[in-house]
Amino acid sequence: MRLSLPHLAPLCAAVAWLALAGTAHAAPAASCVQPEYAAGLTSASSDNHIVIQADHADTSLGKAGLSSLSGAVHISQRGRAFASDSVLYDDATKRLRMNTPALFKGPNFEIDSQQTEFDLNAQSGLFRHTEFSLPSVHGHGAADSLQLERSGDAQLERAYYTTCSADDEAWTLHASAIHLDQQDGIGTARNAVLRLGDVPVLWLPWFRFPLDGRRRSGLLYPTIAQGTKTGFDFSVPLYLNLAPNFDDEFTPRIMSRRGLQLSNDFRYLLPNQEGSFVYQYLDHDQTTGHTRTFIDLDHQGRLTDDLGVSVNFQQASDISYFDDLGGLYSSSSLADTSAPFLPRTAVLTFHPQGSTTSMQLLAESFQPLSILTDPDNLPYKRLPELRVQSVSRNSLYNVHAGIDGALGNFERSDSITGQRLYLDPYLSWDMDRTAWFLSSRLDGTWTQYNLSGTSPGTSQNPQRTVPQFSLHSGLRFDRTTDSGLLQTLEPHLFYLFVPYENQDDLPVFDSGLPDFNFPALFARNRFTGEDRISDANDLTSVMTTRLIDPQSGLVKLSASAGLIYRFRAPRVTLPGFDNPSAGTSDYVGSFAYRYDRHWDISNQLQWNPVGNQLVRANNVLRYQTSHDQRFSLGYEFRQGLFNQADASFVLPIKDRWHVAGRLIYSFRDASTFGAFGGLEYETCCWAIRGGARRYISNVNGNFSTGVFMQFTLKGLTRIGTGWDNLLPVDRQDLHNPGHR
Repeated sequence: MRLSLPHLAPLCAAVAWLALAGTAHAAPAASCVQPEYAAGLTSASSDNHIVIQADHADTSLGKAGLSSLSGAVHISQRGRAFASDSVLYDDATKRLRMNTPALFKGPNFEIDSQQTEFDLNAQSGLFRHTEFSLPSVHGHGAADSLQLERSGDAQLERAYYTTCSADDEAWTLHASAIHLDQQDGIGTARNAVLRLGDVPVLWLPWFRFPLDGRRRSGLLYPTIAQGTKTGFDFSVPLYLNLAPNFDDEFTPRIMSRRGLQLSNDFRYLLPNQEGSFVYQYLDHDQTTGHTRTFIDLDHQGRLTDDLGVSVNFQQASDISYFDDLGGLYSSSSLADTSAPFLPRTAVLTFHPQGSTTSMQLLAESFQPLSILTDPDNLPYKRLPELRVQSVSRNSLYNVHAGIDGALGNFERSDSITGQRLYLDPYLSWDMDRTAWFLSSRLDGTWTQYNLSGTSPGTSQNPQRTVPQFSLHSGLRFDRTTDSGLLQTLEPHLFYLFVPYENQDDLPVFDSGLPDFNFPALFARNRFTGEDRISDANDLTSVMTTRLIDPQSGLVKLSASAGLIYRFRAPRVTLPGFDNPSAGTSDYVGSFAYRYDRHWDISNQLQWNPVGNQLVRANNVLRYQTSHDQRFSLGYEFRQGLFNQADASFVLPIKDRWHVAGRLIYSFRDASTFGAFGGLEYETCCWAIRGGARRYISNVNGNFSTGVFMQFTLKGLTRIGTGWDNLLPVDRQDLHNPGHR
């Protein structure tokens, strides 16, 4: 399908009409003060007994059982109550007739009517010239007639409905007929006119709106945006609640610079399986002239009690898919546009119940998303890899025996490929007491390769044997402070010894160098993966203290500091990385403090004592009192890579006005890497917000800009989308590879 700009106007108008013609999820609950027509009316009977109170009763009406009640008349039965000055009551048929103003209060309605007929046996009745309120959904309205059924459903003729307060009806829905289905939680209006104030803005022959927050099939809120890559960007998801454990979301998306994209997201939840399948299709990109597609399959589950499966498969039609079609708001955000690869993994896990042995079969590959990716830096495919872990169930003198093993086949074009067998038999000893613990482990790792594509004269079957020994000990102290808090003090020592074994002739299938942080202080290998095992003669020392509220269990303060002392410099190398020197490593420290329910701060630091310089820092200050009042200020530094600040906030500025913003600024580049600003005006029954965003859209550092607007009629529908996903004020790590 090919769409040009002249075709967009009528199509957008049609989609907008459809968007307001249905609903799939209730909008945020309105909170306006609603009329209480029967606030003082209470039910004196909750069972089948009819309780009647009246100042006067006239039974001489010529028909047995017919009574005329007057004065302050109050009638109740089954949680329903009536009040009027005059009631005609037929005891034989249990019918009420009120030709004077009357009040009614039931499980779902409060009604003020001018004429009322009600059957107490059938628990149904007709109210004429009424004003009504629905306290459970914060709505009210008026109708020429209201037919109420035993189920709570109601049929209204020539009526209007709103969730605004009675003295400020900013919007009203007028209709020739409205049906309120309490069982399904849906209101249906026919021949309806939506008014903003006194101005009619939209006519709809048929319209549905929610009465509660249950999931149901229908159209979700549309998205309206303007982006540099997509142009005018409009989408309306159709939600299908197929079953309690199946649903589907179909989204047509119109982009003035690209065309019509169709997206489908199917989700399922079975007793032992769950997952989702996303498929996006753009038949003809008006800019590139190509067909664009994206697939995302995510599945986890158990095939048997002992066998589990996990599948994650993503594939885009081209490397620029997310750069071009990600946009300001899009279901394409399923993939991180700053990620260099799309993952494709399938894992079978076998772990018999009650067993201490597990096996895992893994197949893994990647799709690169950048033409700048160096082929030598592409991850290897694992086709497949088998991993085994086993440890003895019982111990002898606290000693356990175990083995970790892996057999993998690694593939990559124009590279050394082959199989790797890795075996790590070990003995571990553990002793844990209240005030101290001591553990040790002795490994004897053995690795064998079967390679293809090696250089002439290079062994195709290299192997390696490396023993490892570690000893970990710690003490636990605690005391009660003067303020009543529990303070702990935990010193740790970790010793690691690994002899040197030259490994330069081994390929690098999956080894890398991780960040130097607290987990790295206790790592038994300086490298990730299994192609390199670093030699070591190291002693790690760490001190941790915590302040804990004994009443709530809340950790008020946590602080740790540690380092590694290397008795000798490691000699095992990894291409592209330098080895650390002997002596003291960088200092690693972390600090977290929660002042109260609203304020908290966290810090992570890495300090080089030799150069007397900061290597890495990550600091975040957060404040939050409510959803619409929050603030976050972060700073992250990494020597030679980035030096940036990230600030975001949502704050009330005056009465019903809120302002939101986010700024990511690089001090190293003296440039703004991301910016967002928005303004919102919100009442109890409607809101309008708008914003603009500039952001990095791909791994190449290209920028995109976009604007959006949202208009919300609370309790009815919504046009546009929100800004919460642009303000991750609670995230711990500010770093994003796209911000480099």
